[in-house]
Amino acid sequence: MAKKNQPYSEIIDLQKELKEYKKLCRGKKSKFKYYLDWKEHITENLLKLDDNDKKENFLHYLINRKRGSGVAKSIYMPLILSVIALYVNNIVNTSTENKYGIAANVIALVIFILLIIFFVVKDSFGYHDDYCFYCDTIEILEEIMYGKKSHTPDPLTETL
Repeated sequence: MAKKNQPYSEIIDLQKELKEYKKLCRGKKSKFKYYLDWKEHITENLLKLDDNDKKENFLHYLINRKRGSGVAKSIYMPLILSVIALYVNNIVNTSTENKYGIAANVIALVIFILLIIFFVVKDSFGYHDDYCFYCDTIEILEEIMYGKKSHTPDPLTETL
């Protein structure tokens, strides 16, 4: 089901389309065999935005979603590093009254760090998929609105 604040959710459900996009990109069973099949499907849905104002509003919405798709990852690392720093500080300050105190804390810290690495790496790939989904959808909508982009020559590889 589309988010309540998503404009034109009756035309295209971005959450559902993102799930299909992730399946396609990761080589999992998807209702689309190739990228171009998915692109055709998205194009058909976006063509239902019947006037330029709707297209422009939806384009702006997609651009904002793309900007936000990397925010969580940028918050993750400082938060995780802060928790690790606090935990290491706790290990250093742990009294040695308990014969397992420091060893148990070090083992717990190693397990904690491994779990964090696993979830951060796993989530990083997910955010990358989100970002690519929004980039591709924006590109498709811009092609509909403005036509194919003209080829801009690369000054390093081509001569004018």
